[in-house]
Formats: sequence, C-alpha cells, structure tokens
Amino acid sequence: MGETYASLLSDGHRLSQVMAAQWQYLLNDPFRLPAHPAFVYGGRVNMRESNVVRVRRLGLNGRDRMQPRADGAAAGVTDIARGYADVTVSAFALARKATDLAKLTDGLGEFDAALLAEDFFASYEGALVDLVANLLDTFGTPIGTSGSNMSLATFLAGKQVMEVANNRGPLLFIGHTQAVTDLQNDIATASAGAIQWQAQSGEFVSRAGGAYKGSFLETEIYQTSRSPSMNAGADVASAFLGAGAIAWADGVSPLDFPSDQVYVGPVLMERNRDSLGAETTYVGHANMGVVELDDAAGLTIQSDAP
Repeated sequence: MGETYASLLSDGHRLSQVMAAQWQYLLNDPFRLPAHPAFVYGGRVNMRESNVVRVRRLGLNGRDRMQPRADGAAAGVTDIARGYADVTVSAFALARKATDLAKLTDGLGEFDAALLAEDFFASYEGALVDLVANLLDTFGTPIGTSGSNMSLATFLAGKQVMEVANNRGPLLFIGHTQAVTDLQNDIATASAGAIQWQAQSGEFVSRAGGAYKGSFLETEIYQTSRSPSMNAGADVASAFLGAGAIAWADGVSPLDFPSDQVYVGPVLMERNRDSLGAETTYVGHANMGVVELDDAAGLTIQSDAP
C-alpha cells in the first residue's frame, strides 16, 4: 500500500505558488518631460568648474521700441533689460541589490541587467519630472477657487492671463490628474457655445490614461499625479507654462571603470560585487536640476484635491 498525504503542499511535493509566465508593472505616473519651448536647457556642467549654471534672459527681439528723435539731436541710449536664474545641479541615484540565490532562481528576468538599465533611465526621467512638478505652485498669484473643481471657466481665465502677459505659444498646461479629469468632465457636461462643437473638445474629453491629453485651444495638456498640494492639502497645483518658464541643466557622471560601468543615456549604471556576501549591487547615477526662469511665463492654478 502506498503512502497517503493529507496535503501535497505541506509535505514538499508541490510549491504553494507557481509564478505566472510573465509579470506586470505596478501602477506608476507615466508623465515624462516633453520637448516644449517652456523648458530651456542650460547645458551640462561637465568640465565647467561649477555645478551651478546661470541661464540669462535678455530684452532683445524688439522689446524696446525706437523713439522719435529731433533732426540733429543725439539718440538716447537704452540699456538692454536682462535677468537670469541659476540652476543648481545635484546628484541622484537609485540602487538595486540581488543575492546569487535570488538571481539563480529568477526564471522571469527580474534581475536582468538590461531590464534594470531601462528602470534606471525611467527613474531618471521621473525624478526630473518631480523637480518640475515641484515648481507648479510657484508661478505668480494663483487663480482658481480653493476647494472647487477645475473648470473650463478657470482654464479660459488662466489662458487669458497668459495671453495678456504676452507669452509666446504654444502654451503648455501641466495639471494634476484630478484637475485634468475635472476639466474633462466640465467640458463634457457643461460647455456650450463654440466649445461644445469643436472636434478638439470631443478628442480631449475622450482621452483616458497616459500623460498626454492632446491639444485643446492651442494648449498642449499633460497630466501628472506628482504636482504638489496647496492650502494644507485642500487643493492641488496645476500651471500654464509659456516659452522660457523653466530652466534645467544636468551633468553626466564620469566613466572610470568600463568593465563595470555603462551609460544609459545621461545615466551612469554600474555594478558592484560583494563576493563575501554573494551579492551584486546595481546603481544608476544621474545629475540634474531645475529652476523657475521667468515668473511671468507661468501661472499657477489651484483646484480641489482628490
């Protein structure tokens, strides 16, 4: 007579779980910094003797108008208006560690070096977004009513402020996810007149998921959950941005040991082996910084938090 087992799981004849043939990513904010005139790149600090980059603004391109001059009279000299902002580049890093036992039993590539390289680059882009998002509540005097949902009326009022301030298009709107979805709902349910019949209105309110929400009233709209809270957490910040609103700069860490280091875009990825502990550590290094360049080129909007 053969042996009888009350439970195959308890006696080591079966695993309590098996891994699915693939794994899924945890939910994450998808926003990445777009290529837009609102963001001015100040360059890299490599070999520049400082980690601070000064980005200048000059009052040229016809900002000062010619003045009438009497015949024979000397023309007055007008100084060029100027301003600047300093971008401080700081170091950032993300590290992952795996033991030999974890790696040798990894059947799905969780600790694959190429996958970790993609992870480090995405983390770098996300950190840059966080720096930008932290500036969304710093532009001008906020408009919008605390505790009220983002609305089409508030959006149009903000766009008007940007136009009156002579901001050059195309405008960029980075809104908290709650604010953007509230705006979509308001357009879909309460808009009238010319707005309701525009094709772009239907396209905008139809978009779901992702960071880019399309162009609405000649404004590129992105959403992110990383924008800061305002008014002790009662509200969230969104912002209109015009050309030259934000400056950023970066630096690339030096590659000293090519056998253990590799560049993934501006990210330096390296591995470190601990033979005594039978562990391998992977680290991604990046250097970046952002700063508000022109306060008049942006406008903060406050609206009700989730």
